[in-house]
Amino acid sequence: DEDENNYLVAYYSGDVVLAELKQWLRDRLPGYMQPSLYIHLDHFEYTSSGKIDRQRLPKTGAGSGQTEYVAPRTSLEEQLSAIWCEVLGKEKVSVTDNFFEIGGNSLRVISVLVAVNNLHENALKAGDLYNYGTIEEIAGFLNTQLSGESAEKEHFEEFEL
Repeated sequence: DEDENNYLVAYYSGDVVLAELKQWLRDRLPGYMQPSLYIHLDHFEYTSSGKIDRQRLPKTGAGSGQTEYVAPRTSLEEQLSAIWCEVLGKEKVSVTDNFFEIGGNSLRVISVLVAVNNLHENALKAGDLYNYGTIEEIAGFLNTQLSGESAEKEHFEEFEL
């Protein structure tokens, strides 16, 4: 993109249903290998040796969020949204946008983890962002984690001497 960040882009052609393609790739590839952007082409241009001419593929930055914008509904979603906006360099992020589909990558996962864990005492692990790719999914996961820790603390406090 214009900031010289690299993104994994899937170029495809033909009668492909995008949702089915995304699901097919999700079933076969780990989160960090999921494309950030999907671009449909009428046809591919080929080199004289019969290979796809990569120089003629359209150049573009990471996805701008291919879902309808859904604003944060809770304070936790607002915190996560602010973190994602800062890490991804975006003005706003829908709580339903997948981190990796809007420009996230394995290096940016670390930045998100540090910021979230500074706010919520190591509640998030690296794999969690791959398993819960949207703000609403991570917020739900964190709510479960944080409420479980509170209940556990209360349980142990009962038995203090």
